[in-house]
Amino acid sequence: MVRRRERCLVVVLWLLCVGEWVVSELFADQAYEVVRLVPAGQVVTYGDLGELFGRSPRHVGRVMSGCGGRQVPWWRVVNASGRLPGFLLVEAAARWRAEGMVLRDDGCGVVLRLCRADLVALGDVIEASVGELPGLRRGSGGGFSSGDGW
Repeated sequence: MVRRRERCLVVVLWLLCVGEWVVSELFADQAYEVVRLVPAGQVVTYGDLGELFGRSPRHVGRVMSGCGGRQVPWWRVVNASGRLPGFLLVEAAARWRAEGMVLRDDGCGVVLRLCRADLVALGDVIEASVGELPGLRRGSGGGFSSGDGW
């Protein structure tokens, strides 16, 4: 009887893990598609994407860390200070400059107030391309809002 319960528990845990993996893969695919829609020369934050998907900024960061080789403009997603991790800065700074973004004085990020995408307009593009996502709610002005610009 105990062994049977243990086996059932293992199966349930396995199904939960596989289910979470499938959800994470779906989230990753959607997140990458949304990042592809961010216009050249503009950025969004991990928090912006997290709010859009109903996820934490850390979850978005974890997903973005796995986008290598998927043709995703990863340099267009920055932290709340307009920065990226140090090991990405050399390549990111070159891409930011190539897209005409204004860099911080220290060169370690973008000036967010000048480079941040228009989140309302981006919300409209996202809805047209990807469909409605958890964080997209119709605002009174025809755009989208979720408390911080969506």
